[in-house]
Amino acid sequence: MKTKGSWLVGLLSLYLVPQVVTNDYWLHTLDMTLIFIIAATGLNLISGFTGQLSLGHGALFGIGAYATSLISVKLGVSFWISVPLAAIIAALFGIIIGIPSLKLEGPYLALTTIGFGQIIEIILNEWQDLTGGPMGFQGIPYPSLGSRTLTTAGDQYYILLTITIVAIWLIKNLIDSKTGRAFRAVKGDNRAAGVMGINTVYYKLLAFVISAGLAGLAGALYAHRAGYVSPDTFNFGLSLQLLLMVVLGGMGSLAGAIVGAAFLELAFVLLRGVEEYQMIFYAVAIILSSMFMPRGLVGLAQALAGRVMSGRKAAVG
Repeated sequence: MKTKGSWLVGLLSLYLVPQVVTNDYWLHTLDMTLIFIIAATGLNLISGFTGQLSLGHGALFGIGAYATSLISVKLGVSFWISVPLAAIIAALFGIIIGIPSLKLEGPYLALTTIGFGQIIEIILNEWQDLTGGPMGFQGIPYPSLGSRTLTTAGDQYYILLTITIVAIWLIKNLIDSKTGRAFRAVKGDNRAAGVMGINTVYYKLLAFVISAGLAGLAGALYAHRAGYVSPDTFNFGLSLQLLLMVVLGGMGSLAGAIVGAAFLELAFVLLRGVEEYQMIFYAVAIILSSMFMPRGLVGLAQALAGRVMSGRKAAVG
């Protein structure tokens, strides 16, 4: 009960952040962090819990962004309906790419998702009548509550925080359930899981669809937060960025996706002005993280905490 109470106090304290952080730039950074936490959590579901490597989640993020943009602007549908619809559309694309990829593993699956991302980027650039082409899509409305339009970073923070908490809570319940245990079995040994009676095809596809839906949800929230989308935002670099968040935080750890997204967003703030070197940064960071922090920042923190506790016990003994 004490632990649950501490978590509740911690969550409630997050809603006080806009009262403390009044700078719009930092509030915008917090908004983006929450959005990427959702996307990274989704990618972690398939990469960390089922062992499937996807390098096309930037495209799924973009599908969600463009879907909600088209639905809300051209059809006049509200934020509260267009965002869930965009997530569903992205999940459907997850089925489209997931089914032919079910028998692929390792680099072959990665190459398939890269190809999917390239196709989506080409469509976004070339289908100008629908997407606006390279010029992008403008006039995406901000979310509203009743008659009030939430235009400020602080106002949108509350919505993004609530959606993020709900998404993380749902994913936590999923990975703690029978389905989550099946995911881990598939990752541990795909063939052994099949022998044990686990429908590996079903669980791989389920993980991919849920992950795609979360990427689409994050993309839709991004579109309404930014008010503008363009194809160059949802390129291969974004897929690498999301993968780095998962690897850096800790694959197979729910906390890892959260920590990785928050850490990387802060790093981007500190490295403003060197955007042209981002691809190099992503690649080097992924390699170094895999070599020296295979369990990510969360795993490193747990290892250090374990050593400290062992040292205290030894001192007491």
